[in-house]
Amino acid sequence: MSMEISERDKQLIYIVAALAIVAAAFFFGYKNFSDREEEYKSQTQQYNDEYATLIEHQKNREEYKRKSTENENMCEAILAQYEDGYNQENIIKTLSDIEQKDGVWMNKITFAEPEVAYTFTTIEGATGLCNTTNIDFEATYDSFKAFLDSLLNINSKTVINSLNVKYDEATQICKGTVSINHYSIASSLLSTGPTVNIDLPTGVNNIFDSAAVISNTHTQAANGSYILTDYDACIIISPDKSTLDGVIVGTTNDSAAKDSLSTDENKTTDLTIIFNGSDGKYTISYVLGDKQYPAKNFDKGVSFEPGKTLDLLVVSSQRDNDKDKVAVNATIINNTDMELNVLVSGDDSSSPRFSAVKREGKITIYR
Repeated sequence: MSMEISERDKQLIYIVAALAIVAAAFFFGYKNFSDREEEYKSQTQQYNDEYATLIEHQKNREEYKRKSTENENMCEAILAQYEDGYNQENIIKTLSDIEQKDGVWMNKITFAEPEVAYTFTTIEGATGLCNTTNIDFEATYDSFKAFLDSLLNINSKTVINSLNVKYDEATQICKGTVSINHYSIASSLLSTGPTVNIDLPTGVNNIFDSAAVISNTHTQAANGSYILTDYDACIIISPDKSTLDGVIVGTTNDSAAKDSLSTDENKTTDLTIIFNGSDGKYTISYVLGDKQYPAKNFDKGVSFEPGKTLDLLVVSSQRDNDKDKVAVNATIINNTDMELNVLVSGDDSSSPRFSAVKREGKITIYR
């Protein structure tokens, strides 16, 4: 049997092989190049679009920068209205100022655990907090109205959440409970607001560690910290730009503010406070600038009951700047059979507002 391939078959084989080579070249060469070409055209169009966008942005670059700066400033201004977290000492100091100014008696203050009110998506680590403070109070009708007004004006981020009050026509006293919500932002990106500095030696518990502060509760402490909540007379010294008068002096539980004297002059004011008496019968009198209390029969003073200890609280403050000149030069006279304990709280360490320039009798001052 002959295995020779005819010329005609050879030609057919050559033709088939050539066609196969051409087909392979098309599918494995030209088609790949064609697909890549379409891909490159698509990428080129995308890059052209991005380039056109960037050119447009470049033309408006200064406008974008200006608007970006404006938005950043607006954001910072809004955030600056909030405290960085919640400072329990600050709200106690604020409520103490309100109590003295408006003549309301806050017999119990309770702090709830903070709740998360908002979680930020654009500020890393920032959380909006809501802190609730509940206050049990007693006040005359006029003092009650002033008290509510003060609570509404603590700052724009503190609101009254609930109010329950009852008026006793026989005693003409309002008794009730008010709940306030204070909103803040917990974040290291924000600046911390001012704090009340209470200097407590090591080993003495800070009164602010408690969840509740009850007025007129006596807890003896070696450094006089109990005077913050249990005192017989009080001196408040505020910054020149404060909404309070610069210097206020009065007695505890003076719900009608009839015992208070005050001055709002941006200068050092002379104050003389005198305690007299013995065997459970005591009187107090004081002179602030050119004012005196009592206005009549000053030498006789006004009777009061000091309890187990005789205590004077001085609530001072940090100076705003060199132009803040509010200060007190105090003469303290103790003509009683009890030791007078004086606690000076929150005073400016570098330029103290309170100075006891003269002392007579048995007096101990804690700072």
